[in-house]
Amino acid sequence: MKFFRPYKTTQTADELTVRRYGRIGLDVEAIRFMPLNQVEVADWCNGKLTVIPKNGDDSRPDLIIIIKGLNTNWVAHLGDFIMKIDDSVFYPCNYETFISMYKVIPDGPQ
Repeated sequence: MKFFRPYKTTQTADELTVRRYGRIGLDVEAIRFMPLNQVEVADWCNGKLTVIPKNGDDSRPDLIIIIKGLNTNWVAHLGDFIMKIDDSVFYPCNYETFISMYKVIPDGPQ
């Protein structure tokens, strides 16, 4: 059985920018790690953009961002969201988990 992280090959402008998302009790800034914004996302979260072999196969590269956490390093894969919790605290979150827990906070006055 193959597992993969679905992501579109074309992105809209909204998918390439940092946006505010919220759920009960926690609002975060987040952006989805996609092929067209890889450098900007790595810079935004102070992460290291890296290529590793996918499932140990050198002929299938996997693009990741290594994010330095408080106690450990986190790995974000293409398609994941990267959340900014505090000024310098970033965490990756799987796409399916993120969209089930967070909703976009509309811009403008509340």
